[in-house]
Amino acid sequence: MTEKRNTNKTRTPISKIGKFGLIERITGAFTHNESATLQGVGTDCAALLYREPVTVAAQALLLEGVHFDLIYTPLQHLGYKAVVRAMGQVMAMNATPHHLLISAGLSKRFFVEDVDRLFSGVETACNEYGVEVAGLDFESSYTGLTLSVTAIGACDSATLVTRTGGNPTDLICLTGSVGAAYMGLQLLEREKALFSSAQNAEPQLKGKEYILQRYLRPTLPKELFAIMSREEITPTSMYFLTNGLAHGVLALSLASGCGAKLYVEKIPIASKTFEMAQELHFDALLCALNGGDDYEFLFTAPLSHHQTIARELPVDIIGHLCDSSQGTLLMTPEGNGIELSAPGWGEE
Repeated sequence: MTEKRNTNKTRTPISKIGKFGLIERITGAFTHNESATLQGVGTDCAALLYREPVTVAAQALLLEGVHFDLIYTPLQHLGYKAVVRAMGQVMAMNATPHHLLISAGLSKRFFVEDVDRLFSGVETACNEYGVEVAGLDFESSYTGLTLSVTAIGACDSATLVTRTGGNPTDLICLTGSVGAAYMGLQLLEREKALFSSAQNAEPQLKGKEYILQRYLRPTLPKELFAIMSREEITPTSMYFLTNGLAHGVLALSLASGCGAKLYVEKIPIASKTFEMAQELHFDALLCALNGGDDYEFLFTAPLSHHQTIARELPVDIIGHLCDSSQGTLLMTPEGNGIELSAPGWGEE
């Protein structure tokens, strides 16, 4: 469970090669194939030229002890996840991410080889999603590891999607199951506690691969956007789920000036999530609504696209927007409506 650190003399202090030596070492793994890259890593500033009229940028800031715990988070997974988080926010505007600007704060307990592992995850994400690192910087830190990733992309102004375009009767669609990432985190926290309190404790992770992957190495449904483009479906509003499904539904409905009805029986929750929730005495539905870190896309689309969405898109239709006077409700199988709420609602 713990990432093993090699303590022999082969480990290289960052001070030995310095900030600029580290930048040169890391950037050697990244190539520039994007036609929009006029000036990339290794210069004072990235210079990017997009053909489309709208440039979209989003930033993800991850802090050790707040957003991740290196006791059970491998550095390569952290690098991958940070890139995915920033790219997901760009894709939630129906834009295509092309470039990344990355900064990291490193304390003295990190060595060159640690940074290599961190950026091997970044490189994997770049290769999988076709993005490039265009800017890179490192600074010393007194508080562990800080990682900041800015994703920059582009889209046609006619297909740009925000949170504000939803209309009453629009379908609410979700790209994948929710709650699994939160269950993965709870499992890792349990094993961390056991590891810290018991000698020779062995982590009990067999059969839990799905929820662990959902937390440690989430992926983005990039094929979804290609299908929507082919079927000429442009969402009316969209949200990248990092704070829980309830938060996302509230965000879209409020921004669009609508109410919403979210149906309990339509929310996709994986069987492994139910199993882990039962084992830890959690409510699986509450985990799905408020757990967070799902890295799925929540979007609305006109009711007229219902048949095409149901047939062609890899999504679940989980509800619909309605007039604001009806409120934002969680609908039970019995037909009762419960006012939807989310912890920390109003905070981003």
